[in-house]
Amino acid sequence: MLAKPIETLISNIGASLITDFFIAIIVLTFVCAFVTKLAGKGSGFVLYTPTLLTSLGILGTFCGIVAGLLGFDAQDIDGSIDGLLEGMKTAFTTSLVGMSSSIIYKVILSSGVLERKSNNLT
Repeated sequence: MLAKPIETLISNIGASLITDFFIAIIVLTFVCAFVTKLAGKGSGFVLYTPTLLTSLGILGTFCGIVAGLLGFDAQDIDGSIDGLLEGMKTAFTTSLVGMSSSIIYKVILSSGVLERKSNNLT
């Protein structure tokens, strides 16, 4: 009952648009976290960003799997394999982008590159 609208939405959007959407959200989150860090604000958001990036990648993974499975017909395996593979591409791409961006973010953050320099003149 509640799953049908979600299935319809995912099916109508398609795997390619789902991939683009999740990549855009992950990149936007990545950039916003850096801007927030450089501004010296939103320390909670800055600390939560690696988890959020990974979670967005995983959510994209499940959406991609669902998109692929919705178009799969067990009676016509040869005819439905393209849709299944498109969904799997979305799944792996969003996971890869989410996890990679999280790792890159953590490395940059821990390197101290984004730390504000204090002007301690004594």
